[in-house]
Amino acid sequence: MHLNDFTQSNQKIHLNSIGSWPDAAHIFDEEHMKAVVAAWHAGRPLLVKGEAGVGKSQLARAVAQKKGWQFIDVAIQPRTEYQDLLWDFDAVGRLAQAQMLAAADISGKDNEGNPVLPEQLHRDHYIVPGPLWWAVRPDSAKSCETGLGAQLTCPERVESPDHPDHVVLLIDEIDKADANLPNGLLEFLGNGDFALPLNTEIVKKEKLRKRLVIITSNDERELPDAFMRRCFVLNLVLPKEQELVEFLKQRALAHKEEVKDSISKLSEKDMEQAAKLVVEIRKTLPEGIRKPSVAEYLDLLRAVGGMSSDQDDRSQLFRDLAGIVLGHPAPAEG
Repeated sequence: MHLNDFTQSNQKIHLNSIGSWPDAAHIFDEEHMKAVVAAWHAGRPLLVKGEAGVGKSQLARAVAQKKGWQFIDVAIQPRTEYQDLLWDFDAVGRLAQAQMLAAADISGKDNEGNPVLPEQLHRDHYIVPGPLWWAVRPDSAKSCETGLGAQLTCPERVESPDHPDHVVLLIDEIDKADANLPNGLLEFLGNGDFALPLNTEIVKKEKLRKRLVIITSNDERELPDAFMRRCFVLNLVLPKEQELVEFLKQRALAHKEEVKDSISKLSEKDMEQAAKLVVEIRKTLPEGIRKPSVAEYLDLLRAVGGMSSDQDDRSQLFRDLAGIVLGHPAPAEG
């Protein structure tokens, strides 16, 4: 991976919809890509920090599509544990299979006539690979079968890669979980190997499997020092006031050119009016209050572009919808 892969002729790309991710446009920022390329060559995960809606997660998706690499993402929830990212044990499926075998009076016996556990109930059949397992060792993940014989499939959000030996793994919003999760990731981030506690197998990296790990954080809680030392850190900070107006407008123009949804109906003047409204609202909000960002700005453009065909109505409609779409009402004019 080289920096000029992203910053020469094709800085702006259309991102195809995949799973719950909609069509989008992405502009590759040179400073951001320096961090990505540095993390790749150093073999370090890249921790991307910033307020919600600035495009932290989209960065991972854009790198994967631009390079033609596999893309696997996992969204962290407050109750997510480290083991959930590696594997799960389908105890319910195993119980259901045991009940079916009992109903059919199928039981195994050894040479002395003692009952033995039927092969269908062997615990290895009920280990379900998690996203980290699929990322580092898809061959062994594919070889797992459930007790009912159904072949497992790779996680849903996976592009058809041109380079199946490369993967971008996105661990999204890690600060939602408690400190046990990032601490648990230390072994995986350090060497890519992990053990399955239910048997003696060690899941190792494939020889040619190369991975870029991008982790995002809304910076809502501190992450452990040991975890932070493993990561390169990229802070996504929005520019201020007039620079932010231009920044938002450029994102809207890229979206209009690449995606062709209701934003395409809007003029540059509309985009600038909406951007100025976002900046106006952000200035009135104190620190610690979530502020509208790029994602909310684009949503406002979509809403107005879909609702109004009259350019004269749009300026007022932006303000009328601010409380609904941006989460904060427009300040009083004048």
